[in-house]
Amino acid sequence: MPNIPFGFCGPGYTSQSKVVDGERCVNLYPELVAPGAHGKSGIFLNKTAGTKKFATLPGNPPGRGLWAGDNRLFAAGGSKLYEILPNGTPVQYGDFGLAVTPVTVTSNGNELFVTSGANGYISDASRPIGDQLKQIVATDLGAYLDGFLIGQSPNTNQFVISDLLNGQSWNPLDFGQKTGGPDRLCAIYSDHEELWLIGFRTTEVWYLSGAANFPFQKIQGAFVEDGCTAPFSVAKVDNSMMFLEGSDRGAGVVVRMQGYTPTRVSNHAVEYAIQRYPIITDAIGVSRSYLGHSFYEIHFPSADACWVYDVATGMWHERLRWDSAAAKWHEHPYRYHAYGNYPSDPNGGSTGQHFVQDYRTGAVYIESVDNLDLDGEPIRWLRSSPHVSDHLDSMYFERLIIDMQTGGSTGVPGGNFGIASPFLSNGGDPQVSLRCSDDGGNTWDSERIVTAGRIGEYEGRFRVQFNQLGRSFDRCFELSGADPIQIAIVDANLRGYRGSNPA
Repeated sequence: MPNIPFGFCGPGYTSQSKVVDGERCVNLYPELVAPGAHGKSGIFLNKTAGTKKFATLPGNPPGRGLWAGDNRLFAAGGSKLYEILPNGTPVQYGDFGLAVTPVTVTSNGNELFVTSGANGYISDASRPIGDQLKQIVATDLGAYLDGFLIGQSPNTNQFVISDLLNGQSWNPLDFGQKTGGPDRLCAIYSDHEELWLIGFRTTEVWYLSGAANFPFQKIQGAFVEDGCTAPFSVAKVDNSMMFLEGSDRGAGVVVRMQGYTPTRVSNHAVEYAIQRYPIITDAIGVSRSYLGHSFYEIHFPSADACWVYDVATGMWHERLRWDSAAAKWHEHPYRYHAYGNYPSDPNGGSTGQHFVQDYRTGAVYIESVDNLDLDGEPIRWLRSSPHVSDHLDSMYFERLIIDMQTGGSTGVPGGNFGIASPFLSNGGDPQVSLRCSDDGGNTWDSERIVTAGRIGEYEGRFRVQFNQLGRSFDRCFELSGADPIQIAIVDANLRGYRGSNPA
């Protein structure tokens, strides 16, 4: 029986009509084999990183932001800012009032500048322990550039600045104003020693000129006829900014700045999903870098969704949490990320760590590809394939073999195979399931479950195989799993024949 090629490994791409393409890639990201290497396939799928709890905030308040710097880690929860000690103990640092928007934290090297709601707060070591933040200026976003703390004035097209290296002093006459377009400021951002004034429809760029009256000036010609539709979607990824674009012509496209030119990186399928969400102005952008992959992760709280763009491949996938009780996908819970050299062990060793925060409880986790679940909660992954069709002629599918890592590690330090995680299903026998759709991915049949190889059974002779898959004019396959093992899906081998002749 001949093989039927259909490109199983790839990004998520559910088009406006599933009859065209209905691919999903959830909690899996594509990786391209490097040029010159000789992998089995040019593309394969990895599982997204897992977590281990590091700190719990008192009262489990809503998580609102993380900041790491100078071997210190701060977490915003509810109305309070906490410093997380190296042993994971949270210590209240100050209070900034309760709001529903994310908290921004930056520093001038001596002081913390915190924004929450429509107010900015500065750290003051002379105040009592636990109350070391004082309200200093009206602002809803903060930035730092060349010794100056900068605040975005709420509901205006203006920004204000502190005195040089002194966040305790803000002259109300020290303000600048976006003038290239009449639209209000959506976000301010410091990038490559330039201050970006990103409006809802247009953008202009300023620099530190050192002028006597006001030290910042507009860069002539650095004007962009596009703005941003979600203030907290702006994030720095792979040495450039990305955000959810907005303009007089529309909104809901993800762009990456190339110099002063916004370059579209979202595709039609992602844009179709985004522009159907009821609210997109509350989108939150998060960036992180793993093993050469620079990810831009954009959360949509009102839509309960999360999309991820990989700069290394130019491909998109979804990062979601599976609710087994409701049988439903939800937004991934880690909206906030910080990375830094932080002394996270009792011996004082300092190593780079990825920290993430759960927006539901404020808890802080260490995120790593070596963690294969979410601190005990399974990471369910899913890959739905492109259509398999031969000009809508009948096809019979005898066998589907998934070329994937089998008998995989359970993430035990040191790569110790043969030790089953207590969360592993079926007593150390990880499983994967397959569903089939014959109507373009609109409905699916019952699950077929097979083993992915008992822990330690990772020889090439073991195969993840599904047999006697029936006949169809147009078939889609959906593979999924949730056991805490390493996942690497290389390809799929589909055996069958067209029409009624098996020859």
